[in-house]
Amino acid sequence: MSVVYGLLAILLAVFYVKSKGNVLLTSVMKGVGAAVVGLLLSIIFKMSKNTIKDLKAALFALTAFFALALFKLNPIGLILTSGILGLLVYGRRT
Repeated sequence: MSVVYGLLAILLAVFYVKSKGNVLLTSVMKGVGAAVVGLLLSIIFKMSKNTIKDLKAALFALTAFFALALFKLNPIGLILTSGILGLLVYGRRT
């Protein structure tokens, strides 16, 4: 099924590139883009309520945000490093 989604994404990308100068499509994409940002903010809000429960977790989140936004660090490396630091900071407790 993921192959179908991949092909659909490629077809949509080709369509988007070919009709890039279309004023109607540009307007639609601005609206869609704004909606996607809203959906992402909603997901971030819900995840943060369940994940950030103490000052340490808040510091992890802020550090990761600034490391990505300002310094453009590798996200996978940041996730792995955060996991290792989480083990050191929180220990093996659950």
